[in-house]
Amino acid sequence: MKYYSLPKRKLYQCKKCGYQSSITANTIFHRTRTPLRKWFWAIYLLTNNKNGISALQLQKQLSIKSYQTAWTMFHKIRSAMIKRNKRYKLSGLIELDEAYFGQKKTVR
Repeated sequence: MKYYSLPKRKLYQCKKCGYQSSITANTIFHRTRTPLRKWFWAIYLLTNNKNGISALQLQKQLSIKSYQTAWTMFHKIRSAMIKRNKRYKLSGLIELDEAYFGQKKTVR
């Protein structure tokens, strides 16, 4: 496949058919004005924080001006994680660390 770059529009165009596309097309980053570096930091923070992180914490840590932007990023990342996980099913022996199932025991 041969293509050429359209740097002013940040697109790539196929030499054969003329189809234009960006590198973020059909991804959670499509049409975002937030720098990709902040997106990648957001993904890191969401996936590596043991206790979870809120959209407000994400906004503060990444210096995102709008809470709505942080909230949208948060939900797009979560949605992508859910879609990816639906493709895989666990099988065989499964071991978990630091997991609790059922109700807490009450001490009398």
